[in-house]
Amino acid sequence: MLAGLFCLALAPLTAVADAGRAYIALVMDDLGYRLKEGRDTVALPPAVTLSFLPHTPHAPALAAAAVAEGHEIMLHMPMEARNGKALGPGGLTTAMGRRELEAIFHQAILSLPGVVGVSNHMGSLLTSRAAAMGWLMEAMGAYPGLYFVDSRTAGGSVAAATAREHGIPQYTRDVFLDDDPSPAAIDHQLTRLEHRARTQGLALGIGHPYPTTLEALNAWLPALEERDIELVPVSRLIELRQLRRLANFEF
Repeated sequence: MLAGLFCLALAPLTAVADAGRAYIALVMDDLGYRLKEGRDTVALPPAVTLSFLPHTPHAPALAAAAVAEGHEIMLHMPMEARNGKALGPGGLTTAMGRRELEAIFHQAILSLPGVVGVSNHMGSLLTSRAAAMGWLMEAMGAYPGLYFVDSRTAGGSVAAATAREHGIPQYTRDVFLDDDPSPAAIDHQLTRLEHRARTQGLALGIGHPYPTTLEALNAWLPALEERDIELVPVSRLIELRQLRRLANFEF
């Protein structure tokens, strides 16, 4: 009888894992500085996840508008890069001790309404430091349900692994859409993202509110359903990965 109940409990998970459907989460980063581009990004379908830089002029109002439209909201946390590029307000650096890092993180997350996740803005240096990432994940633990997205701006990041160690739901970026913001390059990256989703079932892409990116997405997104690809928020992508692992007994 117990075996039968166990099989029944797994049935919905197996259906999710074996459906043959591909899922994509799309994150739009660097929001908060430019009002028009921010409004145009909020106008994207609600399944697109929006990521805001803290303490930027338009972030609170745009984030509130995005929540009202049904978007998931992330804090795009500035972190020190190897090239020494300026971080803007609310940045985390390797010179900070634990208390300072935690205080700056708390100030940043409280500056935005409706935050459900965190990602790194730049951070090629800080995300390689296990101690700093551990402090960050412990600080995130004060907000139940928060997930972390490793933007993976460079090799050597320990952010995703540290999140797992601290029990923080996490996902790592698969494709950057617009390192080259030309229309042809963005179209190529969207094709790569689709291929990645079809190959592994799930994929996460990151873009920015450039006019060329927004134009490409407004042409690309409406046709996804016809190609049997579902656009989902990041939290759903993380959930789907876990369901597939359970269905395949990957504990």
